[in-house]
Amino acid sequence: MERGNLGPIGPVGRLTLGGGGLGQLWGETSRGECVATLRAAADAGIDLIDLAPRYGEGEAEEVLGEAFDGRLPEGLRVTSKCLLGDTPPERIEARLRESITDSLGRMRLERLDVFFLHSNVVPDTHPMRAHPDAATRMTPYSHFVETVRPAFETFVREGLIGAWGLTGIGYPDTIVTLLGEDPAPAVVQCIANPLDSPGSLKLHVFTGPGDTLGTSEYSPIEIIQPGILAICGLLYAWVAKNCPSQRPIAFLFGGMALANAKLGAVHGFAGPAGGMFEAPHGCLCGRFLPYVLEMNLRALESRDSDSPALPRFREVASWLTDDASASAAAGVDWIQQTCEEFAVPRLREYGATADDLPELVEKAVRRPPGHGAARGAAAAAGPGALIEHG
Repeated sequence: MERGNLGPIGPVGRLTLGGGGLGQLWGETSRGECVATLRAAADAGIDLIDLAPRYGEGEAEEVLGEAFDGRLPEGLRVTSKCLLGDTPPERIEARLRESITDSLGRMRLERLDVFFLHSNVVPDTHPMRAHPDAATRMTPYSHFVETVRPAFETFVREGLIGAWGLTGIGYPDTIVTLLGEDPAPAVVQCIANPLDSPGSLKLHVFTGPGDTLGTSEYSPIEIIQPGILAICGLLYAWVAKNCPSQRPIAFLFGGMALANAKLGAVHGFAGPAGGMFEAPHGCLCGRFLPYVLEMNLRALESRDSDSPALPRFREVASWLTDDASASAAAGVDWIQQTCEEFAVPRLREYGATADDLPELVEKAVRRPPGHGAARGAAAAAGPGALIEHG
């Protein structure tokens, strides 16, 4: 295992285990399988486990408690988080302390190595504060500086936590500002991928006068990004089918590509489907993609013909088809044809039947926001749309 220095925590392996799967966010499994996975990871040299109460409403932390019963393997470090949001300042310290105490209870531990703010620190007056999830996912900069950071430092002095850190997928300038202040976060969790994109987790908009990517909510690179990543996912699915020796890495990268393509409903359906039918995530995303796009396109055309998303659909279609006059529907057809050419398996090839689809839709819609929950037209279309296309 290659190792790197993680601030005051010291050397840790470059591979860590996240708690989303342990909390069954990506599909249902058993507590026993999750416990066995965690123990196997530790035995294989994983020495940093990243958890949060939001990962299965405490389930991931319960798994760690059951796996080790308060006696962690030597060198194993554990993190947790608190989704503070816009909690009133007078309640912030108590809310954070309660979160730490509850997490430690579930994990059967006395101390966290790192405690992260799970919400995004944002400028007090930025337009992103109007986002519908602002109250739960955004903490104003002034509240962080005046109340949250002092509370974190108190918890370090008390020995409840070893260090504190930030979620780094919010407004970039604010994260950079906080890194330059004293005390600075020991760790910032950032998303790293070839397009430097947080995918569907993005909350901020581009508004700076020097922004070379554009000043609209979706910059030019982001308009084409879903298509690029979706095609990458389909290519990996083809590799997985035709090159058996490369299948594991193809499944991995195919899922990663599609999960970061801003395809909320696609990812939302593919997550629980993978748990129900033991199907590769990348292949599922590739198969769901054209149908979700078709449903969303229909909804936009019938409900909001002036939506700025419609020109983006047409622009992507022109790139995909190499036809400047291509319609949005032609782009969806191109993706569908690509699925057929690459022989991306349909749901029924993994053993799914029409009787399974209501359960799949219910699980997809029920997933927590920010974890690929299926919303809007694609989810509202329900089992009928999926049955129609097999």
